[in-house]
Amino acid sequence: MPEREEERRLQEHLEELLIRARKALIAILAGMAIASLAPIRLNPSYDTLVSELILKIERDLLPEGVTLMASTWTGVILTYFYAASLLGFLLASPLVAYEVYRYVEPALYQHEKSRLTWFAASFTGLFALGVAFSYYVLIPYTYRFLLRFADFLGAKPFFTVDDFLAFTALVMLAVGLTFTFPVVTTLLVKLDVITPETLTSRWREVVVAIFIVAAVVTPDVSGVTMLMLAAPITALYALAVVVAKLIYKPQRGEVSSPAS
Repeated sequence: MPEREEERRLQEHLEELLIRARKALIAILAGMAIASLAPIRLNPSYDTLVSELILKIERDLLPEGVTLMASTWTGVILTYFYAASLLGFLLASPLVAYEVYRYVEPALYQHEKSRLTWFAASFTGLFALGVAFSYYVLIPYTYRFLLRFADFLGAKPFFTVDDFLAFTALVMLAVGLTFTFPVVTTLLVKLDVITPETLTSRWREVVVAIFIVAAVVTPDVSGVTMLMLAAPITALYALAVVVAKLIYKPQRGEVSSPAS
């Protein structure tokens, strides 16, 4: 009987997870649709958030002297899709955070359930901060380095528009998600999945993992952009440890209290 009860609970958790994941995906798709179709300007041309974002990325990030070209018929469509995915996730990030919170809500104490606004705002804010950091600091340096490297090899600076936008969007999305690390860690501590002691005792492994992720995300072989990305993530990890220690001690007291 206990085994059947455990299997039933596991099945219920999986079903709840699928429901929440489906709602988060619908929110992202809705954000993509809004960004792709809703006009922000009708005269003199029909412009959407996605088309405006693509033009802004090209103006801000494309190094001088580089020419973008469409190598395939579907390249431009893929470019539009990549930009729409980034904007869709950014627009839907509060709802994604909400679904994550609702999934773990049953495991929280009653007074902790009122912190939904804080969780959603922190998740969205850190994600936006990561996107901004990659856009204004990390990616410009990476493109300048890659352009110098191409010039060193005597290669002409011609790049496909889908490769340029795909790399830009994926880096912004990946860096944005890594910046949400403190919020995710705080949630895991609240759920007693991990403890502050685990975070502090495993700091070497975590730092190594951070540098590995930074090396994968950034293609700069010089290692400079890897350090530029790994440094703020490591600082966020240290912040996560501090926050975890602050929120874990009260919870211990509540768990050991007969009234709770």
